[in-house]
Amino acid sequence: MNTEPQKELAGWEMVLGRAWVVLGVVFVGSVVGVASVGEGGPVSARVVTVVEILIYSGWMPVVYVLGAWGYGRVLWQREGEMAWVGRLGVGLAVMLSATHLMGVFGILNGMSAWAVSGVGVLLAGYWVVKDHGGEERGLPKIDGLGLCFGVVVAGVVGLLVVAACQPAGVLWDSEYGNYDSLSYHLELPRVWMEMGRVWPVDFNVYSFLPSYVEAAYVHMGALGGTGMGGLGLADDGGRGIYAAQLLSVVFTVLGALVSGSVTNRACVLLGMHEGVRDIGGWIARVLVVTTPWVVVVGTISYNESAVVLLTMCGIGIALETQWSVMRRTVGAAVVMGVACSCKPTALFLAVPMVGVVLLSLVPVKVWWKVVIVGGVVGAVVLMPWLVRNEMAAGNPVFPMMSSVFGEGHWDSGQHERYGAAHSFGGNWIERMKMLVMPDAGGTAHVSRYRGLSNMQWGVTPAMGMVGLIVLVGIQKTRRAGVVCVVGVGVVLVAWMGLTHLQSRFLVPMVGVLGVLGGLGVVAVGDWGARQRGQAGRPGGARYVAGIVVLITATMGVIVVPAILLVVQVGGQVGGSLNGFLVVGTDAFAGEIGEGGFDEVLWWGGVNRVAEDGAGVYLIGDATASYVRSPVMYNTTYDGWLIGDLMRQFPEDHGAWERGLRERGIGWIVVNLRELDRLGESGWGDPDVTADSMIEWVGSLGEPAAVWGRRGRAMIKIGVESSVESSAE
Repeated sequence: MNTEPQKELAGWEMVLGRAWVVLGVVFVGSVVGVASVGEGGPVSARVVTVVEILIYSGWMPVVYVLGAWGYGRVLWQREGEMAWVGRLGVGLAVMLSATHLMGVFGILNGMSAWAVSGVGVLLAGYWVVKDHGGEERGLPKIDGLGLCFGVVVAGVVGLLVVAACQPAGVLWDSEYGNYDSLSYHLELPRVWMEMGRVWPVDFNVYSFLPSYVEAAYVHMGALGGTGMGGLGLADDGGRGIYAAQLLSVVFTVLGALVSGSVTNRACVLLGMHEGVRDIGGWIARVLVVTTPWVVVVGTISYNESAVVLLTMCGIGIALETQWSVMRRTVGAAVVMGVACSCKPTALFLAVPMVGVVLLSLVPVKVWWKVVIVGGVVGAVVLMPWLVRNEMAAGNPVFPMMSSVFGEGHWDSGQHERYGAAHSFGGNWIERMKMLVMPDAGGTAHVSRYRGLSNMQWGVTPAMGMVGLIVLVGIQKTRRAGVVCVVGVGVVLVAWMGLTHLQSRFLVPMVGVLGVLGGLGVVAVGDWGARQRGQAGRPGGARYVAGIVVLITATMGVIVVPAILLVVQVGGQVGGSLNGFLVVGTDAFAGEIGEGGFDEVLWWGGVNRVAEDGAGVYLIGDATASYVRSPVMYNTTYDGWLIGDLMRQFPEDHGAWERGLRERGIGWIVVNLRELDRLGESGWGDPDVTADSMIEWVGSLGEPAAVWGRRGRAMIKIGVESSVESSAE
């Protein structure tokens, strides 16, 4: 008997027994390397800053997710290849739901946060000890080929960590300096901490979204005893902000790992040759984690990473055919109900993919049961949000479907502006062009590249579509390919028909695209292995596997994504990614440094000027997260206080000032550039224009501070003051 293959395998096992150590070294090296990019103080100080943030903030998301897994381990007892995926998905669904409910009832504080998370962590510890030496399979298996791909994943995770340690407001260009985070993802937790309750507020329409991830930020802040001061999560050196961004990193990495496991499970169901089976999982992991869009949303306090993770958990549950149909239906419905509670667009941009996979693996005669049970369970999971909105606005899905459920506290003009901003007016031909072609009429990259043509998609859509073609083209995988075509097709049609065609809205598909890319490569390798086996050539699988991996790398699974990430990171902050790493959030809040009147650090300038405790009113801006004084603002579509005063007292500037002072406002910060943009788009209050503000501000005396390049000025109400300017 020939024992050479066994000897070779034993040798690999000896070398790769230290594979996780190798990946750890690569991760540490990547952290040091990325922290060294650009300027921003000594490299040693930057590395120490990253370590400090991981120590003082990184434990919060770890405790939160570990506690979630503990609950999932208790609630999802079934064994199987997808057991760890089911436990993770169900556990996160339970933890996020519990966090939201505690917030709604006003009992989310340090004691309750630690009680819920602590019990989960204890359960996790118990099951880790109990399962020691058992068959719990959470970490991917690493062989020789897996180590090559694992090195790429470990390196990119290092990049994710360093990027998440940047202060909110630095990254990324496509997100306009993290505007959405500073206006609601991080700002709403601050508002809720002041209120003592997770509840909608009239001046920020995004508070009417389910906001399960944002509630988790409050939960983590309570764990760390931070966020109860005037700056919310930005207090205490921004520990809460860093924890929120690192939670996105944790969700991103777990989403990539689950995508790999889903790919491997699909390979088993498709009967792929063992010699090529595990390649698919690693290709999927690399494609997911190296997608530039994933790097963007996975390093700031957005909610897309949670949706990607929960979507892949839902698909993993659907794929485990060892479990009963009803168990898979209920599990997937719970997980996807919470995915929609993280971001409502998941209802039509993620749920269809899970539903199609589940239905494809159950008998047609029970489809009606799956649809009814899944729909009822999903609706029950969404009920806390719907009831909350009904109580707050009289419309369970406010601000959507106002013609059905009522307008709430908005008028018809506001609903019209909101609807226009969140829809696309072109026909279906134009919508399909937006999916794959740049918009010739657009100017900025984010508006010109609406769909999959956005460079921040990298090679992932191309690999996914090639994989889809391969699956349909090979007879053995054709049925699976058709299922995938239906699932992806429904999502793309929904994106074209129900959204305003922003590229980032397709991010929930990234895990599926990674899986398709991996399956396509494995399908080719399996076909080649079978051809060689039929020709009587031994060892064909390993030979073909090596060739396929080489070709795949050439196509760009590793090389091209790496180049795109270097270009993406190198273009941030004027080529100095780490310029604000050491100074941190305190520089933005004006706690340290002398750059309070710098354009990028305008919040610090506001805090330095408004030392009298009077309220600050932002007109045009909604990014209030770093303003320490009592602050008033509104999002674009909400009611504008100054607009109401202008309509109530036409041309009476004195009445406007009195109205503001009656509400405790002593300072105004006007952003003329943003008002111009809102006027051109038709999204803002029609009476609050740059021209009307210039006329009014001119009657108030000299501004206390001016940020010229951004068209922003700060003026004391009713008092003339000297000017400090950054116009030069």
